[in-house]
Amino acid sequence: MAKLVMTAKERVSANYLSWDDQALGRAVKKLALDIADHHGDEAMALTACATMLASAAAQRGAGRTEIALEGVTEGTEELGDWTVVITRSATLK
Repeated sequence: MAKLVMTAKERVSANYLSWDDQALGRAVKKLALDIADHHGDEAMALTACATMLASAAAQRGAGRTEIALEGVTEGTEELGDWTVVITRSATLK
């Protein structure tokens, strides 16, 4: 299993793009292994999106956030209306 070793600066950095390539590569590898992503595609993208949504909700101090999406499309495919609900399941200690 990959071991994620970060500097103190990387640990507190909110901007992953400021990490050097080696640290960022280790983080991606650890994330892929943690979510058992055998294909390297959708699971990582979904986890990344979910993490960004949870981070945005937490920064606003929201324990629950609901996002209504109307008329979602992907390319030419119409996917309809969606509601994304982000709920904090545990508090930090």
